[in-house]
Amino acid sequence: MNYRPNYHFSPSDGWMNDPNGLFYLDRVWHLYFQYYPHAPEHGPMHWGHATSRDFLHWEEQPIALFPDASRYIFSGSVVVDHDNTSGFGDGTRPPVVALYTAHDALKAKASGATALGTETQALAYSLDGGTTWAHYEGNPVLPNPGIRDFRDPKVIWDAERGRWVMVLAAQDRVHFYSSANLREWAFLSEFGAGLGAHGGVWECPDLFSMRVEQVHGEPPPPDAELKWVLLVSLNPGGPLGGSATQYFVGDFDGTHFRPEKKFSRPANRSGEAVPPVFVSRAPSRQALDIMRSPYAWLDWGRDNYASVLFNNAPDERRVMIGWMSNWDYAKKLPTAAAGWLGQMTIPRQLILANTAVSGYVLKCHPPEEIVGSFDPTRRIKRAGTLNFDGPLPKAGIAPIATLIESGQLDLTKAVITVKVRQMTPLGCYMFLLCNEDGEQLEITHHNGIPGTPVVINRKDSGDCEFSKKFAQPDAVAPITPIKEVGLHCSEANFMFVLDRTSVEVFLNGGERVVTSLVFPKSPYTMLLYSADVPDSTYAIDANEISL
Repeated sequence: MNYRPNYHFSPSDGWMNDPNGLFYLDRVWHLYFQYYPHAPEHGPMHWGHATSRDFLHWEEQPIALFPDASRYIFSGSVVVDHDNTSGFGDGTRPPVVALYTAHDALKAKASGATALGTETQALAYSLDGGTTWAHYEGNPVLPNPGIRDFRDPKVIWDAERGRWVMVLAAQDRVHFYSSANLREWAFLSEFGAGLGAHGGVWECPDLFSMRVEQVHGEPPPPDAELKWVLLVSLNPGGPLGGSATQYFVGDFDGTHFRPEKKFSRPANRSGEAVPPVFVSRAPSRQALDIMRSPYAWLDWGRDNYASVLFNNAPDERRVMIGWMSNWDYAKKLPTAAAGWLGQMTIPRQLILANTAVSGYVLKCHPPEEIVGSFDPTRRIKRAGTLNFDGPLPKAGIAPIATLIESGQLDLTKAVITVKVRQMTPLGCYMFLLCNEDGEQLEITHHNGIPGTPVVINRKDSGDCEFSKKFAQPDAVAPITPIKEVGLHCSEANFMFVLDRTSVEVFLNGGERVVTSLVFPKSPYTMLLYSADVPDSTYAIDANEISL
């Protein structure tokens, strides 16, 4: 099977991991990324470059930044310097300025794994909108303070104080810096020591402000509550093992970030969470323990890492994109046989909500560009009720309703919404994405278990043999707070965003997201729905994306 995605970005060849330098300018979205063009393996890092006007059609551009014998180009960010604070502009258009981590490969090789001071922050600038770049002669703009992991600068404009702010990963915490000109940086504060998840090194932070949603589905008014969100990726230490991204919600006064109480949980330094083991169709005690993680995860799946936002986005939109993989198996994926490795998630629009039960929640959903791309002639919209008589079979659950039959829609480029209503407190509700080869991805909502988890099982989804860690553990996402004893769902909303090798599941308006890679022998062609209790109703709205 051809594993090249239809609309998720992937490089033409070589290796890709973290997104870098995301920005919007002149109606074009710019995506840079960690890139090794010469083989599908992690090598000396370049900055690859791709652009899009609609988030569906990506055009790969010439490589933006190249390494040299001693300097690899690690992750960073790009800003549009509208006021030419840097002084690099020529008066015709604003300079585009990149801050990136310069990794001293020779020093690291000579000193080994304990090498200190190998990572500094450097600057490059572009006067043609991000196509060609010049390295600043005064690099580094931020020297290393004598530590090993010191990388991934994300720079934003602090409009209230009229200066630039940088958040930077520094071993097991983040540092904040300020600058008037992007070339000279002053230390402000640090955050994270003893807080949050700490199963591995912190990486790829981001910092941004958001107005809090007041009415579900409507943009917040200008006077809505303002909060700050801090994203931090870590590897290892994810809720299901391997890499993942956590977030904190709080306040930033221009110097210090102070999280809300919910996000001030002490660090768990015991290493990675114990992978869950599933018995029959019910999550085990270990899985329930993982769901009780006190940390806020951006994505509860295995395959979303290093997500960061686009700078300079129009209308104060908060749009992010992540690397759709996991360091547990990223180097072993089957696409390597075709000469490439790595793809991105869809861009995701962010909403910050303050819910009555869960408090502040960072919600994600597909952006308007994707939702507005549906082919009106390729749509399935209908409703139904699951009814059955007699006992359930011992193996599996029943009955089964075929929501999408083979040939009705191209499920390699589709967005499907299913609303389930009249759910029973102890019910188990399952969706199956299937193909003609008998492979299936199983998505099950356990409504009778505290937290009412949604479990994604890809053991039979296709090729899983390339890594023992790919099919285990299952992805587990609680969609109601487990501290509320006896709480269950009377209704639930599922959105499935499908491509050739990926399934992104948005639960209850994006309050939880589960991202999973899949490698079936042939594309999935059917969607089935089943439950072990009668009388639940469902409404499906399935749309094929027009490319």
